[in-house]
Amino acid sequence: DEEYQQLIGGISEEGDDGWDLVKRMERWMVDFLRHHGFWGVLLMASYPNALFDMCGLCCGHFMMPMGSFLLATTIGKGLMKAPMQGLLFVWIFKSSGRHEFLGLFRSLLSYF
Repeated sequence: DEEYQQLIGGISEEGDDGWDLVKRMERWMVDFLRHHGFWGVLLMASYPNALFDMCGLCCGHFMMPMGSFLLATTIGKGLMKAPMQGLLFVWIFKSSGRHEFLGLFRSLLSYF
């Protein structure tokens, strides 16, 4: 379809501007969702992802069934992402967890 070809053409063009990273991310997401379908949506929904809106747009364009999209989104956001974030915040905000988290963060930063 013409709009899809325009989208792919727009993100396939290499330029010297600062948007190259964004274009590469968009191209990767379109290819990833085209090849992985339900499991791709599940993965995109299960971690904090600023490009999840684009994931929904791509699924609409590829005519993914609404039930599959909603099921993958519900499992990813409701059963995976939310409980993991809850456990992370409980661990961080308990008295010893804050010190453990900061120590882990410092050790990760020491590599850079």
